[in-house]
Amino acid sequence: MPGPCHWRGMCLLRAVRSRKVSEATIDSSVRNILNLTNKILPVLNCRPVEEGNTQQKRDLCRETARSSVVLLRNSRNLLPLDAGPASRQTFSLIGSNAFCPPAMGGGSNDLIPFYVSKPFKALTAVVGKDRVKAAVGCYGTPAITPHTGSKVG
Repeated sequence: MPGPCHWRGMCLLRAVRSRKVSEATIDSSVRNILNLTNKILPVLNCRPVEEGNTQQKRDLCRETARSSVVLLRNSRNLLPLDAGPASRQTFSLIGSNAFCPPAMGGGSNDLIPFYVSKPFKALTAVVGKDRVKAAVGCYGTPAITPHTGSKVG
């Protein structure tokens, strides 16, 4: 389960042995989990199996991302960015995620993406390497390890 495991494993075993937690309490908790499982199991089994990486789903994801961008102010008319070959506009990316973005789910899921676009590589493919400046900056939390699957590109 997600979250810190303060009350599982050896801590729980010690609490039961020292009679701080009764077996009835554990039975009740397990019963709650099983009741929830039995309640949602029919719903899970009724869903049709869908193909994962389809053009339709990629289009939906891109449209969702486009629709969710909010521009608060563009007072200096910097947007839209000019990616054309005649433009002298340069782009800066700062942060380790520009080179190796973390691609994962959160909590208790295990999500392996179909592919991962690296911002530096994607931007230089569009505007050319001379117009993109990038720096790692400082590293974030070491708890997030980069996805290193073969579909990273």
